[in-house]
Amino acid sequence: MGFESDATDASLASLRDELKRRDDAYEATTGIKSSRDIIARDPEWEEMYQQLKRAEMALAESTRKPGGCARYIPRRRRFCASRAADGCDGFCSLHAPSLGDRQISAPGREHRDRPIDAPAPASGKDGGDGPSSSGANAAADNRRKTNIYRRMKKMTNPMAAPHRVPVEAPDWATVFKDPTLPTFIDVGCAKGRFLQRAATVDREVFEAAHGRHNLLGLEIYPPIVEDA
Repeated sequence: MGFESDATDASLASLRDELKRRDDAYEATTGIKSSRDIIARDPEWEEMYQQLKRAEMALAESTRKPGGCARYIPRRRRFCASRAADGCDGFCSLHAPSLGDRQISAPGREHRDRPIDAPAPASGKDGGDGPSSSGANAAADNRRKTNIYRRMKKMTNPMAAPHRVPVEAPDWATVFKDPTLPTFIDVGCAKGRFLQRAATVDREVFEAAHGRHNLLGLEIYPPIVEDA
C-alpha cells in the first residue's frame, strides 16, 4: 500500500510539473494564461489534464472512509465528507439523486460539481485544480462561491436552559392520520425539506427503503422554524 501511494504521488507530481511547463510555455508564447477551454482545444494537453484528474480521483478513492458518500468533488479533489444515508444508494441525503439533489442544492453549485471530463464554460474562467490553473483562475473560482452567506452563523445549544423546559406533547391521534405507524424522526430537520420530499415526490423511494412511517421533524433554531 505504501509503495502504491508513493507511485501515485510521483505520478501526480510528474503530471502537475508537465502541465505547469505547458502552461508557462503557452503564456510565454501568447501572453495569455491557459484556461480550461484552451486546454480542451489541444488533444494531447487535454489527455494529460484528464490523466491528472483520474489520478487525483484514484488517490481520493484510496483514502476514502468506508460508509462515506460516493459523490466525488473534483474542485476539492476528495469525496464528500458526509456519511452515506440509509436508502440513498451510497450517497448522503444532499447528493442522493433520488432525493432531488438539484432541487435542494445551493444556487451556483452546478459549476462546482461538473464531471471531470465536461468542457469548461465559454468564458474560460473555470481552470483546473492543478498548478497549471492556479493564481488568477483560483481567485476567480473563489469569487464565484454563492453559499458563503447562506451558512448558519450561530449554532443553537440544545442543552441551554430555554430548551430544557418540558413542553406538553401534542395529541398524536390528531397530528397523524394513522398514529399506529412507527415514527421516523429527523433530529435537526432545519426547514424540513428532506421530510417534505419523503412524504411527497420521493414517497415511493422512501417507503421502499424504510416502509410506511409517520414523519416527525425536530428543530430548535427559531428563525429556521419560523421560515419553514
